Amino acid sequence: ISDPSEVIDFTVGDEYFSADLITVTATSSNQELIAHSSIVIGGTDENRTISFTPVAGACGTADITIEATDPSGKKSVQIFTVTVSDLVPPTIVSVDVVDPETRYKAGDVILIKVTFDEDVNVTGLPELVLDLGNPTPGYAPYLSGSSSNELIFEYTVQDGDDTEEIRIAAEQALQLAGGTIQDGNHNNANLTLPEDF
Repeated sequence: ISDPSEVIDFTVGDEYFSADLITVTATSSNQELIAHSSIVIGGTDENRTISFTPVAGACGTADITIEATDPSGKKSVQIFTVTVSDLVPPTIVSVDVVDPETRYKAGDVILIKVTFDEDVNVTGLPELVLDLGNPTPGYAPYLSGSSSNELIFEYTVQDGDDTEEIRIAAEQALQLAGGTIQDGNHNNANLTLPEDF
């Protein structure tokens, strides 16, 4: 998202003055997306260029106003709209037991926190698949955290569970189960979990 735009070519001209005497400036209507200082005007004579670099991590729209002024002060204005889209999916950065020092027994509830690199929205009941030393894995359904970057899952300990070391059953053990986990731009989250959990 923070990569520079392509260079856009345009031409300027004046009925009374040569093109090299025309001053060209540009401004943005949305400083949080494209700052004035990130807009670069280039070229010479009648052949000019414009490029810009969006603010890192920002998305949305901005109107870019190009103003050409001749030595007499006569101005010509052209406006175009830029849309910057976020196409980067949310990624899991960590998975942690909320209270790792507790000695859990059957009937206790274990809370597990999954942290993403940006806020996510949850629909339905995604679940974590846990390896607790039994032939059948444990399932920890989603509990809370939508609209934040930290999701909480809960698991009720069963008889025979080994809770000394709670492990994720597989690298893809965060399952949507018919739900969704997306960022504010509807990018589906990357559900690959850290290998060290």
